[in-house]
Amino acid sequence: MSNARKSLARVCTLIVAVVAILSFAPRIAGAASTTLFDNTGVLEDTSNAAGVEVGQSFSTGATPVNLTSVAFDWSNGAASSSYSLQLYGSNAGQPFGLMATLASNVAVAPSAQGPTTYPVASPITLFPNSQYFVVVNGDNGGTMGWNFNNSVPATDVSPAPSYVSLVSSDGGATWTPATLPANTNYIMQVVGNTLTVPTISGFTNLSANLGDPNITLAAVALDGVTPVPGAFVYVVENPAVAQVVGDQLMITGVGITSISAQFIPNDPTTYFTATTMSTLVVSIAPPPPPPPPPPPPPPPPPPVTTIVPTTTTTTTVPPTTSTTTTSTTTTTIVPTTTTTTTTTVPPTTSTQPVAGTTVPATVLPVATTSTTSTTSTTTTTTPVTTIPTTIPTPDLGTGSPPALGSNDSLFTSSEGDQLVAHIIAEPGITVGTTQVVVQAVQADPNTEVIVQVHSSPQTLLTGMTDSRGDFSGATTLPVDLTPGEHVITAQAVYHGLPVDVIGAFIESPRDIFTKIVQPAVVSDYEGPHDPRLLRALRFSLPIYDVSSHPRTTEGLIVGGVSLVALVGVGGLGRDSRLLAGTVGARPAEARRKQGKVASAVTKKLKYVKAEHEAWGDSSSTWRHPWTQRLDAAMREWPLRVGKYSALLPRVLVDGSWLRAALGGWSLLTVVLGFALGVVTFFSHFGAPFIPTFTVLGLILCVGILDALAGAVAWIVMTVLSVAGGSVQSWADVRTVLGVGVLVATVPLLAHAIRPLRRYLLSKMSERWERAFDYVMMPIFVAFATSSMAKALNALSGLVIFSPEQLSTIRWLVVIGVMVRLLGEDLVVHLYPERSKQVQPAKLVSPTRRHAVASLVFKFAMYLLVMDPFFGITIRTVGAAILLAIPGVFKLFEDDLPNYTWLHRWLPRGQTNFLFMMLVGSFLSFRILGEGPTAARVASTFIILLIPGVAMGVAEEFGREGDDWTRVWVRRGLGVFTWFTCVGLVTGYLVLFR
Repeated sequence: MSNARKSLARVCTLIVAVVAILSFAPRIAGAASTTLFDNTGVLEDTSNAAGVEVGQSFSTGATPVNLTSVAFDWSNGAASSSYSLQLYGSNAGQPFGLMATLASNVAVAPSAQGPTTYPVASPITLFPNSQYFVVVNGDNGGTMGWNFNNSVPATDVSPAPSYVSLVSSDGGATWTPATLPANTNYIMQVVGNTLTVPTISGFTNLSANLGDPNITLAAVALDGVTPVPGAFVYVVENPAVAQVVGDQLMITGVGITSISAQFIPNDPTTYFTATTMSTLVVSIAPPPPPPPPPPPPPPPPPPVTTIVPTTTTTTTVPPTTSTTTTSTTTTTIVPTTTTTTTTTVPPTTSTQPVAGTTVPATVLPVATTSTTSTTSTTTTTTPVTTIPTTIPTPDLGTGSPPALGSNDSLFTSSEGDQLVAHIIAEPGITVGTTQVVVQAVQADPNTEVIVQVHSSPQTLLTGMTDSRGDFSGATTLPVDLTPGEHVITAQAVYHGLPVDVIGAFIESPRDIFTKIVQPAVVSDYEGPHDPRLLRALRFSLPIYDVSSHPRTTEGLIVGGVSLVALVGVGGLGRDSRLLAGTVGARPAEARRKQGKVASAVTKKLKYVKAEHEAWGDSSSTWRHPWTQRLDAAMREWPLRVGKYSALLPRVLVDGSWLRAALGGWSLLTVVLGFALGVVTFFSHFGAPFIPTFTVLGLILCVGILDALAGAVAWIVMTVLSVAGGSVQSWADVRTVLGVGVLVATVPLLAHAIRPLRRYLLSKMSERWERAFDYVMMPIFVAFATSSMAKALNALSGLVIFSPEQLSTIRWLVVIGVMVRLLGEDLVVHLYPERSKQVQPAKLVSPTRRHAVASLVFKFAMYLLVMDPFFGITIRTVGAAILLAIPGVFKLFEDDLPNYTWLHRWLPRGQTNFLFMMLVGSFLSFRILGEGPTAARVASTFIILLIPGVAMGVAEEFGREGDDWTRVWVRRGLGVFTWFTCVGLVTGYLVLFR
């Protein structure tokens, strides 16, 4: 009886399994229009020991796909288990780069089995001709398994790809083939929607001459012959040759560069992003054609002819023979006239003499006597006239091409690389025959340029620089490269030393690019396994080598010291009097507090009296069920956290202008920040903390409107990065912190430079001040933001922002800050009472103990920031101590003496900024010269910090006092100061060069 029951149980189990499989297949078969993988056949067996990860590959075809669902068939043993289901990209035939978590910690009961389908909430775009992996991760100690069979997977991909079943026992660090029967795969189905790739027309290779007008780029995206709605983003690889704003291509120099046109469709569920490349060649315009020759002179008067018999002795060939003949000689006498002829020798491409050289004189006869006989003719010449023998130097415009991306200012976007290479391709394009363009400028003359690919080393291109040290060339990648990682190197000689430009790419088994790292200048290159190169491949971003950009480092130091002078050393520090004073403050104190972030809470609302009420205070725009609770929270929370941090209260109260006008609706900005933080996970798989430039630009704009929204976006992307295992090194930590500063502190910086909110009375002086805010603040905040973005490249060791993107960031900040200023003005005048209700009347200051902890934290941050620039050395530790000195004085400022005369003479605000810019530029020129080296910057940078530290200490001894009384004279000088500062930060004014 017992055996019969067991047999019956087995039969029932088999029936249940068969029914499950039969019901599983039709349910998922119709999930979407495109099937990428489906082997839901007869159940054979189970695999996967406890705690082992298993992965099953699938591949896309020639068209991109939006993934819509993944299903797999599992079984469990006697113990309770759980599993997670994840989607990975592929690298060298193994799972690489987490793209999405489809299911997390799903609990399964003992002795359970069943198929499960996981729809994708937001479609995930899969690139064409690419391999991906679905990975199941069971918990340790469980008995969860993934069923498999030997059915041939069904697929709409043609030709059908080969599939890989893998197992990992160390958390996905290494993978080995699963021990399954031949031609066996795990039971899985992957479906999606096929996307249409628009074709791009109207975007061809271009040629231009230096000095040509702007070129309008007019690419068009088509679905057959039908235009596809969307927008194009144009990017120029080398800004020294051309720059692009919108669709306008501006010629900036001589050379070769690639231009990419990326089409972003309005309907991403139907169309795929399309990209194409073109090449721009800019040459020096040929010289103008020579002017036409002058008209010939009038004919001379008729000559007088006289016949005179003569006898001439002539020696003929052979030389030993002499013949005497009688002949008639005709003598032509030219009247005495003078004719001046100017002859212009036009330059030519093949026979043009070198400019400034002497050409042999050409003889032109003026009068001749000729004798004619039956034997020979004798010609006698008379005085001659010659053409001028020196050809003037032709005007060739700018002469030799400028250094690529070169700049004359410390504060512009690009250092200027003099050796560049570019792979004219993008992921998804065929590797074989892809073009690689190389250009060297001002290298050592007549030296070799070598381009190689280092899978198995092959030389792709060799050439010699010309007499000026310039070289331009192009080559193609071989068609026989094996799948896997490949390194591109280009090398030229500068100042007797080799300079290396290093890039890399990954080739799939289908001969397409899966990842591309564009070449960049790299010092101390360690070969294909250089950690910097491996990290660049991980993120698909070029390497940023600090040692190769010493002038950028120099500019960041000088600009940073100047910005600290503008903001104030203690702008976010501990100052109880500064925090408390809002109404009834002495005029000098009020002026002193103008540039401090701490005073930006209510300082400029002090003229709004309690009885003052305007239209907005009684309007319905801010009436929302959550308004009252939100107002109460935002009055209380800043005071709670203010005891421990000086920064957090400013972040919380920054969006008070929105809360005053919109009430509870203002939380939409925070929700938007949260959503953008989530989007970072999908915009850059495997590295949410480095989102795409578009997403990062949106977060930056939202953060300008409300620092809390930007901070929320950063917190979300950081949590996703840490939870997903993306943060793996100190460079990643520095990148995370740098992105946080960039997206969450811009409005706080604006507060510190000029007040974002002012309540204007009828005084002309106050209106003048506000007008100055609109023209001054956007420029300086844009400069500070772009400096932070440039520093982020160095902190991460990757080119996160190109020079073109830095320019875009500056414009975004300029527009965003002006919108914020306009909004602040409208709110403070239309909602004066609401403006006081949505924030604390005053902030509290951190205790001295917490201020000391903050100072220690800043010291650690100084070292963390300086590490990629100069390393952790005695010099950098000394620099961190030096930078902390003003903060130490700030802790004890109540006990320090105050000298009113020092306060009167110390430069403040933009005057201090200009002073520090001038001092820093002068010192950098005197110490480092026009061509600083990385070693020279590293050994002397601490000297550039001393003026800023000295000024910060001096401010603590000149905290209060009387200002100059001649307001309009001061403001007139302020206009001059402002224009000088703007000229320096934009690079239009260059000093000490």
